Amino acid sequence: MRRVTKPKEPRGRIRFLSDNERERLLDACRASDNSYIYPAVVLALSTGARKMEILTLHWRDVDFQRQVITLHKTKNGERRVLAEPGKFKA
Repeated sequence: MRRVTKPKEPRGRIRFLSDNERERLLDACRASDNSYIYPAVVLALSTGARKMEILTLHWRDVDFQRQVITLHKTKNGERRVLAEPGKFKA
């Protein structure tokens, strides 16, 4: 059994919301009683940040001057910087 290797698992699928799906999602967020859901979803859609990365953000992680957000708690444990695409490279 030492020479038997485990087959590689296929990578997860990559899927983006259609324009219609995105609009319906944002409309539902705007209609929600939770005032935090819309900005959180917009941030996720704009940056690709994960749910827990967004939920664990603090104001000190947001740099308005440089227009970046620093994520300290990421899935792989490394610090990551979010910026408008093409605006900033860390």
